[in-house]
Amino acid sequence: MKKLFFSAIALVAFSSVSMGNTIEIEDPKIELSVVNNDETTCAKKAIAFLTLIDPNDNLSAMDAFMYYRGYVDACLGRPAIPPR
Repeated sequence: MKKLFFSAIALVAFSSVSMGNTIEIEDPKIELSVVNNDETTCAKKAIAFLTLIDPNDNLSAMDAFMYYRGYVDACLGRPAIPPR
């Protein structure tokens, strides 16, 4: 009986000590912003941008597409596509 009583007291005493160093971690908050642009307007701006940076059409089709897609995605507020 004495062992049971001592064990119960020790359990209560040491459980509070083990809880003494706990910290509370907050979850990060994610904020999204929606940019309402017309996709046609963004496409026209992207084509004008491509004409400005490559007036002689020296870019490959894939490079031109990646510039175009990156510009349109940025204009619409979408995440960028990582290069392959």
